[in-house]
Amino acid sequence: MRILVPSSVLRPTKRLLLFAGELSFLVLGLALASAVASYVAVADDCYNSVECPPASAVLDGGVVLTVVGFVLLRRRTRPWKIEYDAIGWALAQTERKLHPTRSRCKQAVSRFLVWTPSVIAATVLLFFPAASHLIRPGSQCLTHYRLSIPWTLVVTPVPGVSSDSFVAAFTLIGSNGEFRLTPFWHGEIFSSVMGFGNTLYASDASEDNTITERRHVGATQLSRRDFQLGDAALSCWQYLPPYDWPYGRRSTASAVLWQIDCQTPVGVRGQHFYAWFRGSEADISAFYKIIEGVEPIK
Repeated sequence: MRILVPSSVLRPTKRLLLFAGELSFLVLGLALASAVASYVAVADDCYNSVECPPASAVLDGGVVLTVVGFVLLRRRTRPWKIEYDAIGWALAQTERKLHPTRSRCKQAVSRFLVWTPSVIAATVLLFFPAASHLIRPGSQCLTHYRLSIPWTLVVTPVPGVSSDSFVAAFTLIGSNGEFRLTPFWHGEIFSSVMGFGNTLYASDASEDNTITERRHVGATQLSRRDFQLGDAALSCWQYLPPYDWPYGRRSTASAVLWQIDCQTPVGVRGQHFYAWFRGSEADISAFYKIIEGVEPIK
């Protein structure tokens, strides 16, 4: 026995499926381009487009391919959409004459549903730091420590690293710790990067200490600050890396990058905490403020 489905039901369903397919193509294409560009940037140890031409090229190429594919997909489905919209307009005119009140309510709901995603997307784009906290609500907690990262900093996941053992944060260039629009139109979006993590094994902590000592070789303006994390002492070394520093770029096109390395002693009951900072001198105070707010989780 065959069941016939009215065309009035099939046409809206087809329209919805076309919309979902086009949106999925666009979102997945942009997400894939961003993911590949992020991996290239991490591999090259850089975090802005000026220092990472390969990552910038990958991102730009992925965006262009996604947009071109999206345009071609819409051109293929455009004739059917025009016919669908013409029939829908004729039906809407008839309904407006027969049921004016109901028609106005439907228009108001339709406008709300259309504009709400756009407002959310614009908020994420223009106020990216706050949006990154909403996307990753657990970014303030490590396994044994609780952080207090302000919403003016961008928090991001690190590929291949558990979110409860390490979190990275970026400061927007020129933000000075205040809320502001994300300057995506600039070549450099972030002025500094910082990381916070905890290690459960003494061997990992000992290796971290060894690497930190190597970083200080040839450094200038070396200074130390001490903090207290519950029962554990935290030592932070701040310095300017030498010109031939092998652990990362010493400067960007606009500023010299300061480096800060913080660690607790090796044998802190298996709860070794470490943190590091690399970036503009203007953002150092924001880093130390986060360090001052670190609390052990009982």
